[in-house]
Amino acid sequence: MVKIILKKNKNTIICVMENSVSESQVLNGFKKLKVEMEKLKPGFKFLVDYSLVTGFKPGVEAVVINAMKLTNGMGVGEIIRILPDPDMEPGFKILTSQYYSKSVKSLIFRSLKEATDYLNNKASSEKNAKK
Repeated sequence: MVKIILKKNKNTIICVMENSVSESQVLNGFKKLKVEMEKLKPGFKFLVDYSLVTGFKPGVEAVVINAMKLTNGMGVGEIIRILPDPDMEPGFKILTSQYYSKSVKSLIFRSLKEATDYLNNKASSEKNAKK
């Protein structure tokens, strides 16, 4: 399953993947991602949670790469990934370097709590900076 969640007030879009992810699930999520990103301002944050994934079926990687190209083209400022398995990091770091511009900040967390704490602290810091 792939869920896309818009947090417009935080200029953030969240993609949660669960169980064994198929190409059709990712394609449906990709369609919703395109629509929801239109509602965000450049510099938005894109959080992708892989913590509940048990596997990827054939064809998923190509769609994920297209999502990377799309978010980069739409002006993403930060990519935040939840990767509980450190062995997944090298592959995502390579993909990040290939499909995101150098100005895009890329972060990896081990849990949703760590990523949420980061986003909440960042939002507080940005709010205080505007005062």
